[in-house]
Amino acid sequence: MSLRDLIRRWLPALIVTALLIPVASVEAAPVPARSEADAERVVDATACHSSGWRTVKLPGASRAIGMDLATSGGKVRWVVGMSAGASTPRQPWIVRRTTSGWKQVRAPRVGADAGLVAVAASSKSRAWAVGFRVRSRDLQPVALRWNGSSWRVQSPPGSSNTTALTDVVSGAQTWAVGYRTTARGPRPYAVRRVGSRWVRHTVPVKSGHFGALTAVGGNAKTGYWAAGWQSDRLGIKPLLARWQGGRWQAKALPAGTGPDTLLTGVTTNGPRLWVVGFHDDGSRQTALLFRRDPEGWTRVPASPPSGSVQADDLVITGGQAFISGGARAEGRASTAHATAVLRGGALDLTRRPAGIKGSTY
Repeated sequence: MSLRDLIRRWLPALIVTALLIPVASVEAAPVPARSEADAERVVDATACHSSGWRTVKLPGASRAIGMDLATSGGKVRWVVGMSAGASTPRQPWIVRRTTSGWKQVRAPRVGADAGLVAVAASSKSRAWAVGFRVRSRDLQPVALRWNGSSWRVQSPPGSSNTTALTDVVSGAQTWAVGYRTTARGPRPYAVRRVGSRWVRHTVPVKSGHFGALTAVGGNAKTGYWAAGWQSDRLGIKPLLARWQGGRWQAKALPAGTGPDTLLTGVTTNGPRLWVVGFHDDGSRQTALLFRRDPEGWTRVPASPPSGSVQADDLVITGGQAFISGGARAEGRASTAHATAVLRGGALDLTRRPAGIKGSTY
């Protein structure tokens, strides 16, 4: 895969306009996955139980594209995305888990063509969802806040060019990240909720580089971290920053991440921070997973099947860790959704839930 193709595949604008992220809703652990596909195709939800994997029907899913989910109290509470049709504009789609099952929740109208791409919940009465609306062919940021009874629009200000949000974290601090376009290429974009307003903060990239943020996560124990990629047009490098001392500071991962590396997910489990991504050497993609303990960084070993593996996201809940992405078998041109489970400190990418549905490319 060429550098240009790799950037185009993972440029956040394409994540919200051309990628299909299948909905996943689970009892024990969620498994979100990302894969290129026809934006009008719907993938059923998949649930993990002690007895194995099964499909969960979500209300309104027949015309919806699931983009992200949020956990609280060890269970998935929210699934967000967008409704879509062959001749109808996209609109935000939100499903909530209640004591009586999954219920579709009314989303406020934010534009004629809009959708949600990420959601985070810190409690049953507090959650944030972020996404986009299209204005004059540019993407503008959308942020919704759940106050315990309804979703309210509380979006950060847009710009004359594209400003896209790709992820959000809700907790002691609320952050939304993504990118904005400039004449010199995309630049990382990060805003923090302070009182009733959003405050923008600069995320550093290397001199002469452009880049974007794909993920944000953290808590009071680990601090808050943002991840993505940066490029000087000769190669793609990981972008990792920590909110420290009132500003974002660039941080380095352990050596050996490989060429053309993208970071795609950040999550926490108590005092541990996890960063997931993949690197591409031109012939295959290799999943990457890093764990940060109080003692420092550790690269978690992966046991992939033969072929390429992309790691897109990691969710830890109910005492288990699940990673998701795409896997390409040797000698096959198509790529299907795959999941991996963290077992005994290593990443097992060899097992895939039987019967999971997904698109190929």
